[in-house]
Amino acid sequence: QSIERAIVFCNRKRDIATVVNHLSRDLHNSGIKVAALHGDMQQKQRMDILDEFRKGSVRLLVASDVVARGIDVTEITHVFLNDVPAHAEDYIHRSGRTGRAGKRGESYTLATQGERSLVEAIEVLLARGKQRFEVITQDKKQSQSPDKSKPQESSAPVQHGERFLPDFLLKPIE
Repeated sequence: QSIERAIVFCNRKRDIATVVNHLSRDLHNSGIKVAALHGDMQQKQRMDILDEFRKGSVRLLVASDVVARGIDVTEITHVFLNDVPAHAEDYIHRSGRTGRAGKRGESYTLATQGERSLVEAIEVLLARGKQRFEVITQDKKQSQSPDKSKPQESSAPVQHGERFLPDFLLKPIE
């Protein structure tokens, strides 16, 4: 599925500017507008950015949890969690921004082995809801359902430019 409108969630507001700068630079030539949204912004500024996002002039929103609950944007095709949330329930709210109103959506969580316990808490929550998910590691792709065992640990992160690629992704599937 192509990315038409997406949200990238960051745990810390200071990371939002860094991610916006990287994505804006990388996506500049493709004409994809990237914007930041967080709780320290004035309400009018947040509403203006959300309006641009709803209209499609901003296609990629990098945000804090201010967007995880209570916004009404139904056309979000993808959610990317740049950080694993500290609380598993926050994962549900963040990834729940996509696939709304009967639409298809995809959610990806970037994680490292150091965040494994946080990912396991999310896996338990997903299993409790009988949701299936994929854990995608650097060297393998593995589907899981609630009754299957956890994936084996992968190797250390691979450096890619200025960033590290995650050890694995957590992606719910139908």
